[in-house]
Amino acid sequence: MFVMGVGRSDTPKSFVNACEVFVYTENLMPKKEPGQEAAVKSNREWVPLVAQAIEMATQDDGWALLAAVGSNLQKLNPAFDSRSYGHKQLSQLIKSQPDSFDIEGQPIASVRVRS
Repeated sequence: MFVMGVGRSDTPKSFVNACEVFVYTENLMPKKEPGQEAAVKSNREWVPLVAQAIEMATQDDGWALLAAVGSNLQKLNPAFDSRSYGHKQLSQLIKSQPDSFDIEGQPIASVRVRS
């Protein structure tokens, strides 16, 4: 059975982890406060999680398809959302850390990353 949860940031972690997908209500509304975006973008707590998802999806050539990385992120943390870190797409989030990740390709189906 597919389980999707929606809740606030104070939702118990055990419930979030029990869901296949969890959406924080705070991520549903655009952030309008000036200066808040800069604070969100500087948050690097997501880097180890993305690195783990890349490692899980890495193929023989050392690259991982972005789609597989996204799927692994949902498995590792059902509440993961790149918008929490100031980016609409996972590829944009990864590109924001060129010292940690390489990314290549344009069409969504062939975008590859590595850490």
